[in-house]
Amino acid sequence: MPLTGLFQAREDRSERHWKQAMSGNSTILRSILLASGLAMAPVVTAEDLYVPSVFPTLQDAIDEAEDGDHIHVAAGTYIGALDFQGKAIVVEGTDGATETTLDVFGQGELVSFSSGEGPGTVLRGFRIIGGTGNFVGDPGVLRGGAIYCEESSPALENLIFEGNTATQGGAVYLQDSTASIVGCSFLANEASDGGAIHIRGGNPSISGSDFSSNEAYSRGGAIHSKQGSCSVTGTTFQKNVANNGGAFWLIESTLILTGSDVQEN
Repeated sequence: MPLTGLFQAREDRSERHWKQAMSGNSTILRSILLASGLAMAPVVTAEDLYVPSVFPTLQDAIDEAEDGDHIHVAAGTYIGALDFQGKAIVVEGTDGATETTLDVFGQGELVSFSSGEGPGTVLRGFRIIGGTGNFVGDPGVLRGGAIYCEESSPALENLIFEGNTATQGGAVYLQDSTASIVGCSFLANEASDGGAIHIRGGNPSISGSDFSSNEAYSRGGAIHSKQGSCSVTGTTFQKNVANNGGAFWLIESTLILTGSDVQEN
């Protein structure tokens, strides 16, 4: 990477905006401000960050990002877990999930959302593989093969979760969350409970998605919910299997299906 590009990427944005504010033809204004000892607070705006053309790794870009920023990730395969640090940012594979892969490589989950992230935190346009979850809470229980979400409500959009595993929630574990899952595919994920998704409390929503060939060794081949309420719209459930509840297993829960197709589970 050119040194100039690296310097520009890592320069403090407040300093950057200060320079911009003080540049140009504002000579008289600058003179007045400097003479009077007044400081002009820079206006910090959202920025676009690019991986890997400017930032070599996705985590480098997240570390630099601030609320409102948009990280654009070029096609390719990126290995390792991510920490969103509670930031309200958009992380997007610009060429879509079929061209851009996040491989956890068996090192736990891709990302843990547990810092109060809301709908302004968006993960979009990736294929996510190799997630095995992390031990959270009960000893010996791996939760959320690819995504662990507790008391946080990010938006998961246009993602492909494939071949991830855990004890609860082969692909995604949601606890006390109102996360939205839009346009996602869950393929061949496995868990003891909730082959694709495990819900514990909260009110998440799922729309325009597909659950195929996920497996739960115990309950809920596609979705397992305990004390939660989930709305599902325009979604297909096909060939998911479990010892109990090929598609769904609900405990003190509500599942509202609208315009969805459930077959061969």
